[in-house]
Amino acid sequence: TVREARRLIAREGMTFMGASGPKRHPAVGVMNEAMGLALRLAAELGLTPVSRSRPAIRDDEHDDEDDALGLS
Repeated sequence: TVREARRLIAREGMTFMGASGPKRHPAVGVMNEAMGLALRLAAELGLTPVSRSRPAIRDDEHDDEDDALGLS
């Protein structure tokens, strides 16, 4: 989506002349939205440096059971 929007913007420009003057090309909004979604997905999947530095969520329930059974 981002690539297609960039191609369209490169071909047609970031603005166009509307009835009331220059307006932002709709592809600019589409591109920005797609890039924001990609960034949120990357962070959710641990693909950014910041998300990798956050502590992982542990399943403490199993750790407690192991401790009770003397398995740890």
